[in-house]
Amino acid sequence: MGCAFSNFRSLVPSFNESQRALEFNGRRFKVVSKLGEGGYAFVFLVQEIPNPLTPHNSLIEPSRHQYALKQVLAQSREQLELVQEEVLMTGRFNHPNIVKLLDSGITTIPASKNEDAHHQVYMLFPAYKDGSLQEVLANTPPTRQCFSVSQVLGIFDQVCAAVEAMHAHQPPCAHWDIKPGNVLLQLDGVAPAEALPSRAPATTSSSPPTRSRKKEARSAEEARAAGGCAPHAALADFGSARRARVNVANRQQAMALMEEAEKFASAPYRAPELWDLPTHTQLDEKVDVWALGCLLYAIMYRESPFEFNLEETGGSLALAVLSGRIRWPEEGPLAYPDTLHQLVLFMLQADPVVRPNVSEVRGRIEAILRDSVAAPTGLAPARASLKSSAEVPFRDANGAAWDPFAEGAQTRV
Repeated sequence: MGCAFSNFRSLVPSFNESQRALEFNGRRFKVVSKLGEGGYAFVFLVQEIPNPLTPHNSLIEPSRHQYALKQVLAQSREQLELVQEEVLMTGRFNHPNIVKLLDSGITTIPASKNEDAHHQVYMLFPAYKDGSLQEVLANTPPTRQCFSVSQVLGIFDQVCAAVEAMHAHQPPCAHWDIKPGNVLLQLDGVAPAEALPSRAPATTSSSPPTRSRKKEARSAEEARAAGGCAPHAALADFGSARRARVNVANRQQAMALMEEAEKFASAPYRAPELWDLPTHTQLDEKVDVWALGCLLYAIMYRESPFEFNLEETGGSLALAVLSGRIRWPEEGPLAYPDTLHQLVLFMLQADPVVRPNVSEVRGRIEAILRDSVAAPTGLAPARASLKSSAEVPFRDANGAAWDPFAEGAQTRV
């Protein structure tokens, strides 16, 4: 929420001192370990302490299962409203690749001699035993690939499915902070039991009308057939999510939105229009498609393409993004096929008008998986490494669109 962590620590002692048990909605949880911290929030691995005398209306019953419990401190009305909006946004979707909000609650801490009255907001989620994609990338030895090609596509397609559900919602919603740290994984490919969507229909449209469950199941099956079971992935952290479409009427509004982006959208994954937003335009969900392009690059090469390219821009992420130039690691055993590079570039088009929507991206993924299953050797081997996106433009010098996936398109490279 953009606040200094030191302020949070002065108000909420670490769990080693006094947070061995947490309570909300009449439920008590034993803290097993601390999974993360930052800003005004802690995330704990917890186990529920059964209390048969206290009934509750949770989606789940007390059990020996472990959960992830997010505890957020709200010191002001504005902070409380922001966290409440995160709770509402998180609970809005009923999708297998969106982290499921199992329970939530607010407790009020009365004023004392040393501190003002404040609130603590709790959000209970399934525990993903392998943590975030960022952790997996960081913990994989640099001498080998983190994932096979089919696993890269499997993970990425699941995240795209989650984003597609958000964009298909009415009104459309945008995540605004898609990055490896906000993608949770189960490497065995099995979702936590508590993470399965409710059987009852959601109160809002969370399944895009353009894509059937059969197609999603077929994509997962194709990924497995192409050479490896993809981990189960779920998109998390909806603290930045919001209604996607905003009409930008004047410079003051544009500046306000860019300031919002600075607070809520991680710089290496932030779309160019969030760095330099023109007036008399509409900001929309295409900001997520740009972030997805950066995410796919990071799944392969452990960082955003604009972090990889910082040397050319004097260490400025803003200049790196606005330059639009993408560099790739040199050819070798760690390089991925050019087909995946082309998919990254398909999403990283600076002009949001010509940038594809997420359903079009998923269509490309299906085509790649279908072709790789048909080919006895899997995906086609990489061509010579591309040094810069300038070598593979998506609009030619006359402004005409060029589709690198179309038949015969590679003759134009």
